[in-house]
Amino acid sequence: MNLITEGMSDYYYVKAVLNYLSLEDKVYVLPSVGAPNVNRLVSIMIGWGCDFKVLLDFDREGWREYKKLTKHLDAEYMRDKIIFVNSKNFTSQSEVNDNPMTIEDIIDEDLVNDYPELDKTLIAKRLYEAVNESTYKLSDSTKEKFKGILEQLDV
Repeated sequence: MNLITEGMSDYYYVKAVLNYLSLEDKVYVLPSVGAPNVNRLVSIMIGWGCDFKVLLDFDREGWREYKKLTKHLDAEYMRDKIIFVNSKNFTSQSEVNDNPMTIEDIIDEDLVNDYPELDKTLIAKRLYEAVNESTYKLSDSTKEKFKGILEQLDV
């Protein structure tokens, strides 16, 4: 399974959780450089005949990319390929505006708050490294929040 993420911070967070749960060999994570670039990686995956899913934040950028993917590619096919960090499907743009959620919202808040001077990618990388070195254990809350994503990946 190939999982396309919106960016590097998403990549590091997903890799950290997969590693922590000993699932790193089941999913290959491909980071995009922002939501507007996800469609390029999707095109490559389709062209190469690869099995893939797309993880999008439940926010305006994720909504725009969802609309782009379902408009320019087979909409029904893509709806089965897209996972949102809140483990739900979009119903409307107003839902996104009312209840936005990014991958940072499902990570241990204390970890993110420990590094206010760092940007989100470096915080995510620190978590990934700490999990790999077994110096950090994910909270039950984070594991539970990732459960919906992992279920949709069938891992």
